[in-house]
Amino acid sequence: MDELRFRIVGLTQERVRNWQKRAHPGPIDRGLRSRVTRAWHAMRRSTRLLILIGSIAVAYAALARPSVQDITGRRVLLLLDESGSMADTTERTNRQLEALKTNNRFVTYPYGTNGFAISATHAGYSMLQPLEAALAANPNVDTVYFISDFKFGDEADNDAAGYQALRELVRSHRVTLYLATVDQPPPLPEYYAIPRASGGGVIEEYMKPH
Repeated sequence: MDELRFRIVGLTQERVRNWQKRAHPGPIDRGLRSRVTRAWHAMRRSTRLLILIGSIAVAYAALARPSVQDITGRRVLLLLDESGSMADTTERTNRQLEALKTNNRFVTYPYGTNGFAISATHAGYSMLQPLEAALAANPNVDTVYFISDFKFGDEADNDAAGYQALRELVRSHRVTLYLATVDQPPPLPEYYAIPRASGGGVIEEYMKPH
C-alpha cells in the first residue's frame, strides 16, 4: 500500500510540475517566444513593403508610354496602313522600321491595310482581315506592329464583333500587339485597351508635331 501511495503521489506531483512549466515558461521559453514574435512582425512588414513596391511597379507599367526601343529580340509581323493619307509619313515610318530591324530577330515585310478600322462587317478600311491573313502566313511571330496615321475617321466602321475578333486573334496566336501612330493619337479607348491587354501598347513617339 505504501508503495502504491508513493507512486500515486509521485505521479500527481510530476503532473503539477509539468502544468507549472506550461503555465509559467522559463526564461529560455520566453526569449524564444519573443524572438519568434519579432521575426513574425518583421516578416509582415517586409510582405507589406513588397506588396507596395509591386503595386507601384504595376501602376507605372500601366501608365508608362511604350517605345519602339522596348521591342527587342522578337519575331515581328509588320502591318502598315497604306491609305493615301500616309503619303507624307515615310520618314517617320522608316525610322521605326530601322529600329525594329536593328533590335529584333526578324521583321516581316510590310503587310498592307487600307485603313485602321476594327470591323468584322466592313472590311474596306479594316485592319482586322489583313492581320488575320498575315498571321496565318506567319504563324511563328510573337509580336504585331501596326503603323497608321489614325486620321479621317476610319473608326466609324468599328463594331463590337470586330473588337472581339481582334482580341481572339491576338489571344489565339499568343502575340503582343503594338499600335504605332505617325500622326494622330488613336481615336477610341479600344485602340489602347486591346494592345495593353496583350502586353503591348500604343507607341506615340513618332506622332507628327502639331
